[in-house]
Amino acid sequence: MNIRTRRDVKKFLEGLSTGSSSLLKNVTGGYHYHTIEAESEEILDDIQNELAEKGFLMQSRRQSGISGTDAF
Repeated sequence: MNIRTRRDVKKFLEGLSTGSSSLLKNVTGGYHYHTIEAESEEILDDIQNELAEKGFLMQSRRQSGISGTDAF
């Protein structure tokens, strides 16, 4: 999707409203993941907290001892 700016978001949302784009969840059965990068761990923590508050995170099912949350 390569959405990096507010302008990119606006163009994507316009595509949804005209039918030229579809939600990724419709293609993937509702689950998908994103890579999020930030300049600091503090910013990443803020992003994770905001996503959790909005219900966009699910608990990871990793058995390797690494725990965390993944966005969907």
